[in-house]
Amino acid sequence: MGLSVSEREVFRKTVKNLISQMTKSDLVAHFTKQGIARSTIYNTINQILYGRGQSKARKIGHDGIFAFKLH
Repeated sequence: MGLSVSEREVFRKTVKNLISQMTKSDLVAHFTKQGIARSTIYNTINQILYGRGQSKARKIGHDGIFAFKLH
């Protein structure tokens, strides 16, 4: 079973606070003992470190497949 919205927010804040104090592997070991999935932990760490997924801007315009003129 996944984390609820409030649990995810608390989890992100906790990871953000601990990320400067612990290595990735230590964070993963710590949170897997609490029953959180390894992929969830790594995804959260990467979002914090690399900023991916912070804001999902809506794409405007056509997809690349429609960018060329049909004859």
